[in-house]
Amino acid sequence: MFKIQNFIHKCFNVLSF
Repeated sequence: MFKIQNFIHKCFNVLSF
């Protein structure tokens, strides 16, 4: 499991907002 992927997912969430 890559922690980076989790970070990217969070970034995408902010962009979607």
